[in-house]
Amino acid sequence: MRSNSHHTRSFGRRAFTLIELLAVIAIIAILAAILFPVFGQAKESAKKAACLSNLKQVALAFNMYITDFDDMLPAAQYSVSSRDTIYFYYRVNTSTTPAIVDFTQGYICPYMKNVPILDCSSAHEVRPPWFYVGSERYPLAYGTNPQVISAVAPGYDYSALHDPLETILIGETVYYQTSAPRGLQRYHSLGSIGYGAYSLHGRHGNLQSVIAWADGHASVNKLSLRAFSYTSLPLQEVRDAKMGDLHKFPRLTQSTTDRTSRAPNGSTKETVDFYYYQRMKPPAP
Repeated sequence: MRSNSHHTRSFGRRAFTLIELLAVIAIIAILAAILFPVFGQAKESAKKAACLSNLKQVALAFNMYITDFDDMLPAAQYSVSSRDTIYFYYRVNTSTTPAIVDFTQGYICPYMKNVPILDCSSAHEVRPPWFYVGSERYPLAYGTNPQVISAVAPGYDYSALHDPLETILIGETVYYQTSAPRGLQRYHSLGSIGYGAYSLHGRHGNLQSVIAWADGHASVNKLSLRAFSYTSLPLQEVRDAKMGDLHKFPRLTQSTTDRTSRAPNGSTKETVDFYYYQRMKPPAP
């Protein structure tokens, strides 16, 4: 009798109805819709923190180099010969096949001891740079400020910087290639300030970019979209590419014809706009 009673209770258990099952699924879907964006933001925040740490180390490597070389900043590159060139992050000799690439002989490499910090996980969708050796391309995600890191040797005197605290040393840079294949590439320099399709890259959400400064600190900064420096690019493409600049003073003009006209303070309007890029700082407009 006890056994029969047990079987009777087993067959009498209440199951989920279809409505209840759909309600549970709907609740799970709502929670997923709420939490997934949070997880995505947390992941991007972690990438941004890693990038901030990377550029802090790179800035310190530059500063240790400066200390060891009598306050002289390194050049962006130095040609030992027509086929042997030293860059700030590696040395390449193309006189042999395959070429010899040495990441221990770049200007600041002995102070970094860790080449992967020159990459950024948020730049994975940006194409490798045009400069490469054979079929190898290198995951460089940052570029130097050419107003501080000279394109040719010898480098600038660090004491010539008017305000290292407010002078960009290296940051997250990109190049917009207008010929095929059209689109973004990684680039090792910010290019000529105000000209060409070189730019800081707001790759960390909401147009945020990590920048290392000449005094050795690094920070996350909100960029302004470039509106008049890229006359060959539609503004929407600039927005989609997240290409921007960092300004201290409001822009005095949006016209491309005013690049060299004089601002009220006596400097060119472009110089005022690009305050953080200059070795010598112009007065406030």
